[in-house]
Amino acid sequence: MLYISDVDLTPLDWPKQPADPIPHLTEPVIAMTPYIGLGVAGTLMGIHWIISRRMKLVTEGTSTNSPDESKTEQDVQEEEGA
Repeated sequence: MLYISDVDLTPLDWPKQPADPIPHLTEPVIAMTPYIGLGVAGTLMGIHWIISRRMKLVTEGTSTNSPDESKTEQDVQEEEGA
């Protein structure tokens, strides 16, 4: 933010100008941005893979029932009637 004032703001404990230029302070952070982005993307891909794998295992577990559980209601009625 830019503050323009006719009054001296030093008595109000206003922060002084930094000794180092701003680009010198921000350059290390900007240089690390790609690595941070790749780290976050890799973490999210890993979480997605784990969740997808768990969901797949749950659906495979429910679809492979034991022989007794795979009988339909019609099969049960036919056995009772026979």
